[in-house]
Amino acid sequence: MPAGVGSLLGMLLAVVAILALAWWVTSLIARQGTLALPGLAVAGSASDFCVLRQIPISRTERLLLVRLNQRCLLLGVAQGGVTLLAELTEEEKAEQAVLRRAYIDSVLGNLKGQLDHTYIVDEQGNKRKLEKKETED
Repeated sequence: MPAGVGSLLGMLLAVVAILALAWWVTSLIARQGTLALPGLAVAGSASDFCVLRQIPISRTERLLLVRLNQRCLLLGVAQGGVTLLAELTEEEKAEQAVLRRAYIDSVLGNLKGQLDHTYIVDEQGNKRKLEKKETED
């Protein structure tokens, strides 16, 4: 057998081996996810990632506001992939915390006001004011 044919067969065997290895790795990832390959696994758990808001732009495109660990990211998702559009700055995070606290206080105040004007009517038609429940500490 000529030397050229031997090297051609060697290259062909190497290509077949690479293709077989690639097929095996992709089937392993499909069965067990990236956790089967520790070098590809993302650090942290699923609880470190949360989709806060999703806004459809078109049939195939949408905006996602996600929290990944302590970072808030605005992502554009399209058929071509995912693009980072913006990340909340520290000042925006501080403003978000202030607005969130104001929102929670407003909701609790409205709820308290509603409950302060709530009455219970018994079987005889007597109205009594709703009383605050005692809690055990």
